[in-house]
Formats: sequence, C-alpha cells, structure tokens
Amino acid sequence: MKLDKPQEDRLWLSALLYFAFGLTILFIVSFLLFAQGRRHDAMNAPEKPTADGIVILTGMSDERIRQGLALLGEGYAKRALVSGVHKSADMDRILSFAEFDPARISCCVDLDYRATNTVGNAGETAMWVRTHGYRSIIMVTSTHHIPRSLIELRRVIPNVLIHPYAVNAPGVQIQSWWRYPGTLGLLLGEYVRYLLSLFDLTGDHMVLS
Repeated sequence: MKLDKPQEDRLWLSALLYFAFGLTILFIVSFLLFAQGRRHDAMNAPEKPTADGIVILTGMSDERIRQGLALLGEGYAKRALVSGVHKSADMDRILSFAEFDPARISCCVDLDYRATNTVGNAGETAMWVRTHGYRSIIMVTSTHHIPRSLIELRRVIPNVLIHPYAVNAPGVQIQSWWRYPGTLGLLLGEYVRYLLSLFDLTGDHMVLS
C-alpha cells in the first residue's frame, strides 16, 4: 500500500526524532563515562614513571608547572619542555614555581612560546622530542585535559611512549563535578573538544615517525 504524502512526512519526522533521541542518549552516557574517568584520576595520585623527557602543557593553572618541575627535580626525566608559555613569562618566572633551588634544573628546562592550544602543544612537543631523540615522555596537564592531550600527542608522535600525569587544578571540583555548575560546564566543554580531537577535526598535525 502506497502511503500518501502526509503519512510519509510523519514517518520521516518520527524517524528523525528517534535518531535525535538516540544521539542525545549516546552523548549523555558517553559524557558520564568521560566524567567518571576524570573523577577517578582526580581521586587517585598519579604514578611517577621515569622517562626521557617531561612535557608540561600550560593552561589555567600554574600547578601544572609546579608539579612538572618537581618531577624534573626529583630525577624522573632528563629534561623538561614547558609548552605554551605566555610571552610575558621569562625563564626566571617559570623557574620560580620550583619549590626547591631552581639552579638544580635551570640547565634542563626549555620554553615554548609559540603554542596557543593543544594542537600547537603537540606540534611543539613533536619537534622537541625529535631534536633530543627521546622515545618516552611524561605529559603533565590538568586532569580534565588528559584525554584530549593524549589524542593530539599520540597523533604526532605515535612511536613515543607517553605517560600521562594528571594535575588537579585548584578550584576545579572534579571529584564531585555534578554538584558544581562551573566544573560541570568545564567538563562538558572539554568533552566536546575531546570529540573534535577524536575525529581529527582540530586542524593540521605534524606527524613524527
């Protein structure tokens, strides 16, 4: 039996509504899994592996720099790259975050002023890794930023072992993210950016083989 035009339109509309509903449920469930993974990392102290180098991805919190320099000072790697440094911050400013005598590590810290986002961080990291011939790095960044950063770095340095080191940014309540609208919004925004990275919609990448 052939359907008339109004019936066909209703069927198409119903199909689109079911499809949109399914996508919404999929997004919500996958976001909850993402958020739970970030909560798990926030509630557990990160491991401190040894590696050739340390890459510190700057961002909202100076705590990333503080903990990254601490790893270098404790001898977990030979050298560190601080990526995405603001143009107003010189080496003395960066080393001032060290909670020990910065002279111990002043020889072994490099600053990147060019990166302005995670894709840029990955590109600068790739060049730094290639320059020094490193085969393993510790990646220091905020807890919510770990999944997206891993995608971008693994895309450009696929043969380099990356150890993620999650830092809990002050004021970000990931342990109880559902209670805090600001943290919920932060995680939602980060999850959308993570999906863009996952499907390689974030721009050009330089691959280091």
